[in-house]
Amino acid sequence: MQLPLQITFRHMETSDAVGARIRERAEELARFFDRIISCRVVVECRHPHRQQGNLFRVRIDLKVPGREIVVGRDPEAHHAHEDAHVAVRDAFDAARRLLEDYARDRRGEVKMHAVPDHGRIARLLSERDCGFGKRGRHRNIFSPQQRLE
Repeated sequence: MQLPLQITFRHMETSDAVGARIRERAEELARFFDRIISCRVVVECRHPHRQQGNLFRVRIDLKVPGREIVVGRDPEAHHAHEDAHVAVRDAFDAARRLLEDYARDRRGEVKMHAVPDHGRIARLLSERDCGFGKRGRHRNIFSPQQRLE
C-alpha cells in the first residue's frame, strides 16, 4: 500500500525509531481503511531546551473521502508523553477510533439509541384546540397543555 505519508519533527532531531513506528501505525490504519488519501504526522517537542520533563505533542491529519480526521494529543494533559513513542501510540489509537467511527458512518451502521415510546399523535383538531393521541392500542383525547405519558 502506498499511503502518502508525511512525517515532520519540530524542535527536535529526526528520530529513525519514532519515524519507523509512525510508518508502522500508518500502515495499520491503511490496512483497516484502504481509502485514506493522505496522512500527515507532526511530532513536536514542547520544551526542547530542558534536559528532563520534555513533553511531546503528536498531531495526525488524515484525509479520507469527504472528511479530514484530525488528532492532536495535548501533552500537558498526559504526563506519560515524556516519551515520544507513547505520544505516537496514543495519537494513533485516537486516530484509529475516529477512523472506525467514520467507516461505520459510511457503511450506515450508526447506532440508534432506543427512545421510550410515550405515544403518538393520531389526529389533531385545531378548531377545538385538542387532538387524539395513541399509545399502544389505546386512544386518548388530550389538550395542548397535557403530555402524552
